[in-house]
Amino acid sequence: MTLLGLRMEVEAQIREWLKSKDLDNLESVSLEKPPHRRFGDLACSLPLNLAKRLKKPPMEIAEEIASSVELGDLIGRVEAAPPGYVNFFVDFEELAHRTISSALTEGMYYGSLKIGKEVKVQIEHTSVNPNKAIHIGHARNISLGTALTNLLGFVGYGVEVMNFIDDTGTQIADIAMGFLHLGFDYKKPGVKFDQYCGDEVYVKVTRMLEDSDELMKVRADTAQKIDEGGNEVASFAKEIANRVLRQQLATCWRLGAEYDALIWESDILRSRLWENGLEEIKKMGILRYESEGKHRGCWVVKLKEIPEYATEEDKVLIKSDGTKTYVAKDIPFAMWKMGKLSSPFRFSSYTNQPSGRTLWSTGVEGEAKSFGSAHISINVIGSEQARLQKIIGLILSSLYGEGLGENYIHYGYEKVSLSRDTVEKYLGLLVDKEFLHMSGRKGIYFNVDPMLDLLKNMAASESKKRNPDLPGDVAEEIGERIAVSSLKYPLLSMDRDKMVVFDVDKALNITEESGSYILYGYARAQRILEKAETPELLDFDPNLISSQEERNLIEMIAELPLIVSEAAESLNVKPLARYIYRLTLQFNKFYETCPVLSADQEVLKRNRLLLVKAYSQTMENLSAILALPLLKRM
Repeated sequence: MTLLGLRMEVEAQIREWLKSKDLDNLESVSLEKPPHRRFGDLACSLPLNLAKRLKKPPMEIAEEIASSVELGDLIGRVEAAPPGYVNFFVDFEELAHRTISSALTEGMYYGSLKIGKEVKVQIEHTSVNPNKAIHIGHARNISLGTALTNLLGFVGYGVEVMNFIDDTGTQIADIAMGFLHLGFDYKKPGVKFDQYCGDEVYVKVTRMLEDSDELMKVRADTAQKIDEGGNEVASFAKEIANRVLRQQLATCWRLGAEYDALIWESDILRSRLWENGLEEIKKMGILRYESEGKHRGCWVVKLKEIPEYATEEDKVLIKSDGTKTYVAKDIPFAMWKMGKLSSPFRFSSYTNQPSGRTLWSTGVEGEAKSFGSAHISINVIGSEQARLQKIIGLILSSLYGEGLGENYIHYGYEKVSLSRDTVEKYLGLLVDKEFLHMSGRKGIYFNVDPMLDLLKNMAASESKKRNPDLPGDVAEEIGERIAVSSLKYPLLSMDRDKMVVFDVDKALNITEESGSYILYGYARAQRILEKAETPELLDFDPNLISSQEERNLIEMIAELPLIVSEAAESLNVKPLARYIYRLTLQFNKFYETCPVLSADQEVLKRNRLLLVKAYSQTMENLSAILALPLLKRM
């Protein structure tokens, strides 16, 4: 262990002191990273919290704790500091030795932990209706879901990834009626089918529907036939959904996402999962039929009768005409996810994914699989669905206890827009704000494939300009990797409760914080390693670390297990995205001030080569979690 080891060592010693004072029931020992190096590597503010309880000045308590600490292993020095902190200083030589050794011997497992204990976590992400292309807002969902999947797997959870396909209802009916009744060309050449459906057919059909009661009747009839299944309209709608989905999946694979199973809404409707879930809810008495009032003829969840939700409006699950609401469809699915309804599904192989992993899909035929029955269900869905997700968790808590409801987690996020500069420069639109939102009604979409292609072509062109002899296919691969990392980094590095404003030029800037900057730092390291043989680990000597930038880089590499632990505990991938940038920033400072291949001593050269190798391994492990593809040359 590295800095995580230091934290564990310090916490263990503080808890021993607390035990000696009969205070071992405290949940937290209040450890934090100090704002400045002179205050140590870890600081404990516990004396400030205990002063009133122990009726002693904080400094006296701090001095008592400091004097009780035994030095050794990673704790090099400890001191009490006003007004009542205990500051811990790492033994740098020991930290350096452990960090380089861990990174190089553990390799791809450096930073991994076993805190998950193979507990089953099911993550649902992507879940884009199969009537349109993947747009940049979906890319944030996919990026967050993929990174969270990789992170939880890295710390020892058994992770299962679902992609829910809602192939029923009006959204697919609009596309089907466009082809069946409104003359849209189902085999239109020269366009991607998913973009054609979303950007042209859907936009034009919805505008037609605004002015035609007759078309509204056709839409309702089409939607009903799709929901019923077993007819030509339903079969055609399924064909549309499959065509769109296969192109959506190709986009998702570009972004580094893969899945365990596709769960189709049509299969849920025909499996009786919904009916079985409804019966369970009725038995518990939280779902009632309203015979009067504004919800007359509806089945309603009486939220107001639950004390902690007394201010919430009652939620309709089934309308008076028998139509199921969005939340009504999601509740039985959530119950299946959490293992409270037996699985009615059969699964068959849908396709093989880029890694060779099989993607399974629900269907009429197939075999039973052990999907579902998770201990924790994480649902990556936009923040606009927060209330509905809250209601689902509430119903699960009412049915099965608070513990289960708490393990049904809504992983929300805000929207993605494009900057005014990007919209005007690359899309040719004039805007009067600093950013532009997407609008389905206006037909304004920022689809992922065209955006990635734009970034790819710009990056490949720049690579060819810098390296005229670069083969075309190599330039293409370089462009693709730069494009993906440049698009995904801002989607991962921003707080989830804040909107992302994406800017093409900033994303490709290798001198500022960006995915391109991160790739450039890693490529620099690879150029060094390609020109020399990596020395034996035994050659590393912490005593040769003489510059502050070397020291800073080692300390930052040592952060990986700690950052991973904290990210997994908080289910927050942003710290990892920020960390890969900070690590790159520090490596570039090291690169510019500490010669490696031209070091004035051979022993120093070997030492620094091992440090570069450790940095590279740390970057590769972070890349694997965040699904940011790296490059050996740019």
